[in-house]
Amino acid sequence: VKEIAAMASEKYDHREDPRFFAYFQAEMAKRFSYWTAREDRNVHSSVDFILMDFDMPEEFFNNKGVFFEQPYEERLGILKELKRARAKEVDLYKIWYEEMLKHASSFVTIKNSEMDRKVEAQAKQYIVNKRAMEAAAQQAPELFS
Repeated sequence: VKEIAAMASEKYDHREDPRFFAYFQAEMAKRFSYWTAREDRNVHSSVDFILMDFDMPEEFFNNKGVFFEQPYEERLGILKELKRARAKEVDLYKIWYEEMLKHASSFVTIKNSEMDRKVEAQAKQYIVNKRAMEAAAQQAPELFS
């Protein structure tokens, strides 16, 4: 993941160029067959969740007509504006970069651990099979001559 991030950083600045993330995601998919568009969406969902982490203005609760009694489309527009304001408060590219690396590192670690467990199980099964063959050869040598 570090190699891919470094490669993407050589081409695009992760602090200001969204092409960094597209390149990073494409390289992840090339290097790790299990990295799919779903993983890309998971990263975007994490960033979106952070952007939605804002306090509702007290005015909404004190005067229900300001928000709660508005039509659905109006409420949605208000929430979108609050989200845009939140995006201006935070360093969006920094959040996107951190979430991308965190998710990619975790995902690859989990997948590699899964592979390690499968290899360990297969190695144990190989030992069982080998011992079984040796025991079978002792019990019925005529089958192995």
